Parts: sequence; structure tokens; C-alpha cells
Amino acid sequence: MSSSNFDWSSFFPLVGLVPFSVSLYSWYKNSHKQPTSESSSSEASSSILHSNTPVETSSTTSLKDAVSIVQSWRAMHLALDIGASNVRIAFQNVDANQIVFAPKMECHSMTQLLAFIAEIEVLLEKMQSQVYTHSACLALAGPVSGDRVTVTNYEQSDCSIHKNDLPARLFPEKRTYFLNDLEACSFGIVRMGLRGDLWEYMEPRNGTSSLQNQHYAVLAMGTGLGASLVFSKHIRQLDSGCSSVEFDVMPLELGHIFAPHELSQDDRDRLDFIAQRAYSSKYSPEVEDICSGRGLIACYEYEIRNEANRKTLRAREIAELVANGDDFAQRAMYAHYKYLFKAAQHMCILVPQCKGVFLAGDNQVINEGFVNKHLTDFEKEFFNHPKENWLKDVTIFRQVRGLNLNVQGALYYIGMHLRD
Repeated sequence: MSSSNFDWSSFFPLVGLVPFSVSLYSWYKNSHKQPTSESSSSEASSSILHSNTPVETSSTTSLKDAVSIVQSWRAMHLALDIGASNVRIAFQNVDANQIVFAPKMECHSMTQLLAFIAEIEVLLEKMQSQVYTHSACLALAGPVSGDRVTVTNYEQSDCSIHKNDLPARLFPEKRTYFLNDLEACSFGIVRMGLRGDLWEYMEPRNGTSSLQNQHYAVLAMGTGLGASLVFSKHIRQLDSGCSSVEFDVMPLELGHIFAPHELSQDDRDRLDFIAQRAYSSKYSPEVEDICSGRGLIACYEYEIRNEANRKTLRAREIAELVANGDDFAQRAMYAHYKYLFKAAQHMCILVPQCKGVFLAGDNQVINEGFVNKHLTDFEKEFFNHPKENWLKDVTIFRQVRGLNLNVQGALYYIGMHLRD
């Protein structure tokens, strides 16, 4: 699925933005390693990765249990979802539609990550396994630059990794790929959307049960705010009998634009409070200063700023208070999501051909009850814009059931490289 023939100027209806789109595409193209030609076994592997037949999945209680299943295979694909605070490892059987998940493991540094990887090697050696890794893909919470990636929220002295740091048995040099985590999530949406399975996990359900020939925004709040654009490579063929739909993904740093300044005094006071807390008032808050784990904490601290008997809590604890009906926590969560819908609005104004927004991730699933309760308000915020007419056909999809889209996307990305 090469992006080389895609007309990026179709994103930007304003002529003045075309040079920007071209330079942006040049950066994106140069930052991604091009696929290499593969053997017939790779073609078979690719067909499994992109098959519409049901996938057998197994979740294990320990890394050792996962490896004990994998050790009898001939070959595998390896997918790692590396967040800011934990890692999830999945093994795909090259010869069957079978995925084995190791349990989620807490991880805060590259040293810890490499220790988990070393443990897999040791276990395979002890089991005298002959299984080899055909291809591997690592989805990481940070910007990818060639063969090096930095996980933004890892310990600062231990947050970067180069492809050469990975053991060759598990990560073959020419078939190991790095993805930004939201880029991987977006490819997961593509994989599940093209299979027709996506709307088992999303609301509202899509009547066509498949992705359409249009662009989509993807946003996920976690330790930070992830964002990307899923774009149709056939958008100009919309009215000329497009026979197939093909997608690619551009990761974005939407979380680092300035948060929109609202008109109400409460909103202005909140932004001033967060600016002081985050930057000693030198800068305005970024969207991620509100739409993230630390952002929820900041919003809660704003709400309790005059409450002497209240203390700072972790994001998870605030979410628990929301579920229990605490007024301060609910107001913080309301602001948290209000600005997320505003961020989605920004993306759809910048790219008018974007006709769908996916709010994805574990936190979205956990908070779905609250979001659904206030959905009318949040959608009103989304459509509140002078160019409301540009937004009228946009559908906002919310993930309502648990599914690791990052792993699905990492496996789909491997398949893209195998079939090209």
C-alpha cells in the first residue's frame, strides 16, 4: 500500500495550502522505510494478515504461557504495543489465523522493555524452540524518526531506542517496523473496518458496516493525546465509479497545538490556571494539557482549587469519582471531553473531506457512560463553528468495547509491507 501516487493536494481545497501539503507529504514519505519484495511465503503470510476469515485469539496470564504456545510454531509475526506506562505483546502465527496475547506489563523505560524482550528469547531457548520471527512491528507512544523512536513519557534518560538495539532473532533487520502508536491504532481501524468487524466495537453503528471512500480523524486520550488522519487514496474517484477503497495513515501532533480559547469566564479561568500550572503562564495550554491523563488531573485541580479538604488524585482515581457521581470530578471530566470534541472539530475544519471521527482507546471505553450521558452537549461543541456547514456530514464514532487496535494495526502494517 504505497503512498507514492497519492495526490495530497486533494486534502486542501485552498490553493495556498497546497505547497504545505506537498512539503508535509515529503516529510512523511522520507520518515517511512519503503517495503521490500518478499517471497511466496510472504505472500501467503500477507493473505492471512488481511484475511476476512475469523481470527482465533488467546489471552494468557503470563509471558511464559504465551511463549509456551508460540514455541511450537514454524514462524510468527511479532507485534508490540508500547504505551507510556505499559507494554502489550502479541504473536501472530504465520501459517494460521491465530493471535496469542501476553498480559499487559507495566513498563516505564527502554531498559524495562528490552528486559521483557530478552525474557522471550531466554524462554524460547529453554524450550529449544525453532520458531523464528518473519516480521515485527512496534507501535510506540512517541514520534518515529527513521530507525529511531523516542517514547515521550518514558524516563528522560532512558526513552529512546534504535532498531539495532533489538535482538535479531525476534526483530529481523529488514522486516522490523516502527509506528507511532496512534498511527498503529489507525491502521487497526482500517483493518477492522475493511473486515467489517469494526462496528462491533463502535457507536453509532455504521449502516454500511465498512469504511467509506472518505477521510477519517482518529483521536485517543491516554497518557498523552494521540491523533492521526486515515485518508482514502481514491478520494478523487468518489464520483467516477471507484471500484475499491484503499487507505493510508498520517500521524499528527494535534495535542501540541494551543487549546482553543473559549468565551465563558470559567473557561478562561481554567486555561489561565493550567497555563500557570504547566508553564508558569509563559505559554497558553496545549490541547494535550487538557486532553490527557495529566490534563484530567489539571482540570480536577482547577475544580478543587478552593477546597482545602480535597487533595490531588491520579487520573484513574478521578475517573472512579466520576462513576460515583462526584461533582468536582464530573466537571473536570466534562472539560476534558469538551476540549477533545473541539480538537476533533479542528481536524475536520483543516481537512474538509474528513467525514468521520473515531474516539478510540481504553479510556474512551471506560468513560463511555459519561460521554454518552453528555453526548448532546459535546456534539453541540463540535458543530459550534462559523463553518458549521463543513461539519454537518461528519459522524463521530466512539469506541464502546475493549479491543487493542494498536496490535491489530501493527499486524496490518506488516501485511502492507509483505504484499507491496
